[in-house]
Amino acid sequence: GTSGGAAGSAQAAAGEGAPAAAGAASSASARGGSGYSPATHAPTVEEVAWLRERSPLPLFADEDVMDSADIAKLAGCYHGINIKLMKAGGPREAWRMIQRAREHGLKIMLGCMIESSCGISAAAHLSGAVDFVDLDGHLLLAADPFRGLRLEAGRVRTSEAPGLGVEWV
Repeated sequence: GTSGGAAGSAQAAAGEGAPAAAGAASSASARGGSGYSPATHAPTVEEVAWLRERSPLPLFADEDVMDSADIAKLAGCYHGINIKLMKAGGPREAWRMIQRAREHGLKIMLGCMIESSCGISAAAHLSGAVDFVDLDGHLLLAADPFRGLRLEAGRVRTSEAPGLGVEWV
């Protein structure tokens, strides 16, 4: 959700560079991690490509991808992208991003920031079109102003209510 990486992922510390990030990814893989998202500093395209060739975990673009126009230049560097609906500007651009990522053979993670159930529910409606879903930002709110999503056996479920399936509390 909020870290930009998959559960059990490693994150490179700011300024560590690609070799240290490769070590962090190897360490995360040994601990059973499922992905690595180098989102703590702005790596160059060359650094990410270097890391991709050495990482035992798939790399997902997070901060480097804001909209569909960013995807083509990142295709050779990352294994996938992390789409956050609020950063993309809404469902229409997120859908374009999904289409562009598929055209470039990239995996897709649907992520989020700390946001209400309303935003999470909107993103959840795209979840059938992606490879990984990490939509838990609403669980970090002390008081979510919406209700309709529920947590069942570790999975966020949408309601059967019309529209986004949420209502103002």
